[in-house]
Amino acid sequence: ADRHLRVEKRLAGGRTATAVVLLAAPSERQGEVARMLAGATLTPSALAHAGALLAAARVAAARPGPACGRRARPERSAARRVGKVRLDAR
Repeated sequence: ADRHLRVEKRLAGGRTATAVVLLAAPSERQGEVARMLAGATLTPSALAHAGALLAAARVAAARPGPACGRRARPERSAARRVGKVRLDAR
């Protein structure tokens, strides 16, 4: 992904508010991925695993074609190619 966003939920004065925060720095992205992996307490192991995941994502994104994390579009069924099939015969 080109951008990494974090959605925050806050409760203030009996009301719930949400905010979307752009994580621009690589250290912010790594910290957020580590938090998703490990929970509230960040460990050196979680940070290392997060760094490895982000590095693997960068390598995969550099490859052309479906190998970059996107699936190839499946073939359409014959019924869809011809047109919609009527289920009720009136």
